[in-house]
Amino acid sequence: MTKTIWNKEPKEKKVKAKKTKAKTRSWEVRNLDAWFSRYIRILYANKEWMVQCVTSWQWLHWTKIQNWHFVSRSVYKYRRSEMNCHPQCYADNVMKKWNYIEYTFFMINKYWKDYVEFMKNDKELFKISTQEIRELAEHYKSLVTEHHLWIEYKSIS
Repeated sequence: MTKTIWNKEPKEKKVKAKKTKAKTRSWEVRNLDAWFSRYIRILYANKEWMVQCVTSWQWLHWTKIQNWHFVSRSVYKYRRSEMNCHPQCYADNVMKKWNYIEYTFFMINKYWKDYVEFMKNDKELFKISTQEIRELAEHYKSLVTEHHLWIEYKSIS
């Protein structure tokens, strides 16, 4: 039998081993930001998983609220500071352009005016290695898990 286009034997396909891409620094930063955001929102959650917005005082489920930064996220020194990050509802964070006046009042009442001014005017550079970013992500991941278990325990008792 002669080989034609219609009856030729199929070629064996070469299966290439999938290469696992090395995770980039930007991926590691996004991962850390995600875990830190979860941590802040769960930190403020009650046993029903509800969190109060710091500017509108509205109660929302922790998954429906956002982690808001008083000092911009571009300032690495305060990007993951618990004194800089608080839960805020979507309406205040996005639709009301951060509701900055109310948030400033909240920050002054919670901390003090001098510290708020210091944070806003602080220009000190802060560098962090990729390895430190990975370690922080693991740290906040474990804290989120720990808080989840604690809130589950509180809701049972």
